[in-house]
Amino acid sequence: LYRLVRHPMYASHLIAYAGYVIAHPSGRNVAITLLVAVVLHARAVVEERLLSGDPAYQAYLGRARWRFVPLVY
Repeated sequence: LYRLVRHPMYASHLIAYAGYVIAHPSGRNVAITLLVAVVLHARAVVEERLLSGDPAYQAYLGRARWRFVPLVY
């Protein structure tokens, strides 16, 4: 999975939250899911900034182009 996206664990969390919203649609669940998406995005950005000083990680960033969803983001 790490060949496709840089943060597959976060992506799986987002998929699970989206599935919950589909199964139990409500404004509150949508709001929570959006908040989680923003927090996970921020966390991924911070992690990437922290690790980007390592040349091996910089090479990995070049190989794994997508953050959460292949061909989308």
